[in-house]
Amino acid sequence: MQAVKEVRAREGCGLKRIARRLVLVATVCALLAIILEFGTLVGAPLLTPLNLDHWRLKRIAIFFCFLVAVYAFWSVTKDRQMEGLSVKVCSWWLEAGASARVVSIVGVVAALPVLLVLFPTAASRVVGDGYDFRVPLIAAVAVFAAALLLLYREKIARQLEWGFLIISLSFGTLMCACMPVIAEVTWDGQIHFNSANAVSYVLDAEYSGADVLMTRFDAVLILDLLESGDVAAIWNPKQDAESVAAANEVMLVFDDSGFESVVGARRYGDTTWVSAASVGYLPLAVGLWTGRLLHLDCLGRFFLARTFSIVFHSLVFFFAIRRLRSGKTIVAALGLLPTPMLTAANFSYDPWCYALITYAFARYVGVLQSGSVFRRCDAWAIYGCFFLGALVKAVVFPLLLIMFVAPRRSFSSRKSEVRFRMAAIMVVLALLSSFAVPFIASGAAGGDVRGGANVSSAGQVAFILANPLSFLGILGEFCIGFFSPLNVVKGNNAFSGFPYLVMDPSRVACTAVVEWLVLVCAVLVDRDERDKAYRGPATKVACVVGACCAFALVATALYVSFTPVGYPGIGGVQPRYVLPFLAAVFLVFANFRNGPLLPEGRHVYAKAFLGVEWAIMAFVMIMMFVMSF
Repeated sequence: MQAVKEVRAREGCGLKRIARRLVLVATVCALLAIILEFGTLVGAPLLTPLNLDHWRLKRIAIFFCFLVAVYAFWSVTKDRQMEGLSVKVCSWWLEAGASARVVSIVGVVAALPVLLVLFPTAASRVVGDGYDFRVPLIAAVAVFAAALLLLYREKIARQLEWGFLIISLSFGTLMCACMPVIAEVTWDGQIHFNSANAVSYVLDAEYSGADVLMTRFDAVLILDLLESGDVAAIWNPKQDAESVAAANEVMLVFDDSGFESVVGARRYGDTTWVSAASVGYLPLAVGLWTGRLLHLDCLGRFFLARTFSIVFHSLVFFFAIRRLRSGKTIVAALGLLPTPMLTAANFSYDPWCYALITYAFARYVGVLQSGSVFRRCDAWAIYGCFFLGALVKAVVFPLLLIMFVAPRRSFSSRKSEVRFRMAAIMVVLALLSSFAVPFIASGAAGGDVRGGANVSSAGQVAFILANPLSFLGILGEFCIGFFSPLNVVKGNNAFSGFPYLVMDPSRVACTAVVEWLVLVCAVLVDRDERDKAYRGPATKVACVVGACCAFALVATALYVSFTPVGYPGIGGVQPRYVLPFLAAVFLVFANFRNGPLLPEGRHVYAKAFLGVEWAIMAFVMIMMFVMSF
């Protein structure tokens, strides 16, 4: 009896601790939600926290739910590796010792050109309107990154994720600084900016004249930045110093021309931003929100939003690399591909999808390499990150087929194995509902207006059901042409495809070939005995079937929503759509060796890899922002 009382007492104390913790979390999240609402009103030009009518309880409730969700996700996914990271970061910098002075000096030198970017009007008064800050900025940041790589080469060779972070953040922020002010220098940038700005307000979004201009596809004409081509197809922006300075001045004038507001959860143009894909705008939205809070002008807000996006991309890949025992250079090479770096440095939701799905596969592989079992935090992290990333492009859900072939020895019991497989099924069903339910609810009547006047989703679905064999022929012919080597020669590739900033296809093709070689070398060299755990034929088959089905669904989705009814081809499928597949292909499928090609020289290879990636990124910067003007 006494033992029963003691057990009940312990259970009671445990329940009380949980209750106290829940109350504490709810209280902190409520206070933070109120602070976020206050910051939103402080940053909004037409609103003020001093007017109680401007406060929105609905927006506070959304902030509260968001904070609770973030805390819950962190609680179920964190482990000792995450908890000890801050201690390791501090110890690493303390170990630098005398080198800290050198790093500080180089950092100051690299920061000076960035100040010229953030304050272009002040720079023009000092050095004149014809001054082109990009050349010294590229040189300074490249030297800064090289200095860090050399100073910490031994530690970076052992912990490659830090070398990746140096290159990614250095050249990523450099892209943000050198980027033309318009959003449409990457695919559909103006649409992504419109959504990101609306998400940053949650409700009752406000648009300055510059914000409205950023939502227009013809902004390049208004700012007189069109060098050649047609804005409805392929075009090339002006990038000479005088044109860029003049466009910035025009943008600043538009920024002061007044503000427009929309009611509710809507974007400019009276369309709602509420959709599953809008989760991909969170990094950009946080950057825009912070820029308004700091009362930056439009150039500062746009730069800060782009910077937040590249920081998110870099940090997620940093943690993905950190999870692996081998194959670190594979994921690092994927994170430093020029195309995803370019989209991460501009307005797009693709970086969110690409980074989180890559992290999900890296954590999955990391558990298999370690020889341990899947813990609850691993399952939550893998499926949570895949789900959040795939919400942007839900049709990639067949990639989860790989999770069904995880070896049984990686589970502590039969029950945990069943739970792991069932979780994958639940994620698949959730992703299916994220696009199937809105499609059915809307009656499937519309389509993507960019595809032309003859686009009708309902009509296209009826055509496919009536002519399944004809559609399979169209799909097969499209896939053969899409993956043809001629696409690389034309500059249409997922590795180094630039929609507007580089018009010479030979340079793009050469960069893609080099990136292919880097990835092939990484696949051959960066392997060891621990990779046997996921090398079976079932894994290979799951990768092939999952990737093929996912791409077929991508093409089918564009055929339904973008292509005219009955058209004998598929339009709108861009090379960047295959980016979420790369982690599964190169990290999981391309796993053939029993050990490293250079077992005695992996540290040497890591140094060489970082040197090559630094050179590639420097060449890409010169190709985009020096050779093009």
